[in-house]
Amino acid sequence: METLGVKEHKEMGKPIVFNKLDGNKKKGSYEISIHRKSYILIKADDDAGFFYALSSLASLIDGKDNRVDNMFISDEPRYEYRSIFIDVASNFHNKTLIFSLLD
Repeated sequence: METLGVKEHKEMGKPIVFNKLDGNKKKGSYEISIHRKSYILIKADDDAGFFYALSSLASLIDGKDNRVDNMFISDEPRYEYRSIFIDVASNFHNKTLIFSLLD
C-alpha cells in the first residue's frame, strides 16, 4: 500500500479497512472512501459488494506512478443481475468461444 501512497492510519491501524455497509442497499452495493494520506475504507453488504469494490479500486490505480487519488464512490447495481457485453463487431471471436461464454 505504500507504493499507492496509502500509509497505516494511526487509529485504524491498517491501510485498508473493511466494514459492513449501513442501510438497506441492494446486493452487490459498496462504498469506497479513499483518504490517500491515511487509509482506504471499503464498505459492502455482502461478498459480491466487496469483490466489486476491490475491482473498482484496482481500476483506479494510476499505472504511471502507482497512486490513487482521494475520492468517495457509492455504487449499487441497477438491476438484480449482472451481465456481459460482447462487442463482436470490434473483437472478432469464433462461435465456440461465444457459446462457451453463454453457457
